[in-house]
Amino acid sequence: MKRFAGLILVFVMLLVTLPALADETRTSGDFQYTLKSNGTATIVGYTGSGGSIIIPQMLDGYTVTAIGDSAFKHQYSFGKNYSSVTLPDTIKSIGEFAFWNTNITSINLPDGLEDIGKGAFVGCNSITYRMSANHPTFAVIEGALYNKSQKKLIWGKEGAKIPEGIKIIGDYACYEVPNCGINEEGIVLPSTIEEIGDYAFYGNKYSIKYSRALSLFRTTVPKSNYPYLDLNVDPAKLIWGSNLQKIGSYAFANITIKTGFSTLILPIPSSVSEIGKGCFSEFGVQAYQHTDVVILIPKDSRLRSIPTKAFFNHLGTPPICLIICEAPIVTIGDYAFYGTNIASFNMQNVKTLGKGAFMETTQRSGITIPACLKVIPEDAFKNARTFEHDIVISNGVEVIEANALDVNPTNSKGNVFSLSPIRLPTSLTSIAPDAFRDDAEFIVERGSYAYRWADENARNYSIDGEKQNLDWLNN
Repeated sequence: MKRFAGLILVFVMLLVTLPALADETRTSGDFQYTLKSNGTATIVGYTGSGGSIIIPQMLDGYTVTAIGDSAFKHQYSFGKNYSSVTLPDTIKSIGEFAFWNTNITSINLPDGLEDIGKGAFVGCNSITYRMSANHPTFAVIEGALYNKSQKKLIWGKEGAKIPEGIKIIGDYACYEVPNCGINEEGIVLPSTIEEIGDYAFYGNKYSIKYSRALSLFRTTVPKSNYPYLDLNVDPAKLIWGSNLQKIGSYAFANITIKTGFSTLILPIPSSVSEIGKGCFSEFGVQAYQHTDVVILIPKDSRLRSIPTKAFFNHLGTPPICLIICEAPIVTIGDYAFYGTNIASFNMQNVKTLGKGAFMETTQRSGITIPACLKVIPEDAFKNARTFEHDIVISNGVEVIEANALDVNPTNSKGNVFSLSPIRLPTSLTSIAPDAFRDDAEFIVERGSYAYRWADENARNYSIDGEKQNLDWLNN
């Protein structure tokens, strides 16, 4: 009986200690690994010198079934130049960013491999896949890696086109892969695409054949609707389809396009209902001549939210020259349009505005704050150039925070001018002392909060409906 009780105690202790054993990192030869709860091994690190790497089927008697997240990540940058990786037939999964920047040129994909994590081969732009023609999970087309159904691009290939039928561009699928999904007209994606993942085309470099204009999306851009674009030709080339619904975070961030196009048009398809944060941030153009870059968000767009830093332009070198937004946007995130050139923007439905949303922008059509926007947040329009247009604050706005409307009244030639007096509505209940420029002039209603604020802060103001007493001029 005592012996039986002892066995039970040992069994319980094993159950308790198994998770701890599973989390423990062990070393066997050049490989570091952990144990899963089922007793199989996951490789989590490599200490060898590089070259051709053969991953063993067993480590210390445990079957190797997985390559963990970031297991070999950045090893190339530390001087470990890999030529190839050979996986055992027991491998079932490759983790996220597993071979990031290893620069491997070839890898075998065993038939038992079921899953490859996002960004697994980022930096391996010359990689070749060794696998059976009838692999149950994956397929290779023109050197690029897809899932078996050929509906999702997992890892792209330099200069390779993306075929029709593909529905998803996976996360990091073309991350810094030069000319991924390109032809002479631009970034050409099939009409079947429904979703573009996070960082899908991040940091890409494209060289596009000289022409007069370019459009990245399948759309029509009526020249007559945008006379100030000064387009010499119809820029609407049929390149992207109308099935696209989602563009992930930083999907087109830090892209550089080398082109001789006079106009680069990026109309967001009306079908798109979601874009991720930073999706077009730091979008750049290396042009042989001046290139106008235009973002169009059409009136019939399904977009209602512009997330944080979606079109952020800190570089200031010609990235996004013009923003034209006609859609009924409701929410705008922090620094969403920082540093861009706003040709026109439909603000009438905006209820939530992020910090610094239009900071350092050029406002070609002035600034109009709708009644539904209760709070103008900190730095919302700080240092925005207003191009000789008025600032209009609708009655219904309640709060104006620090530097929110501290604008920079200059024209396109850099000439400074005086803004028209700003009418402060009676709905205001809070105004930061430094919400506006020091030299701004105001029109207020006697007895209102705005009247008291202007008076207490020694602001230059006049009272609505009351004529100034000018009798002193006659004395």
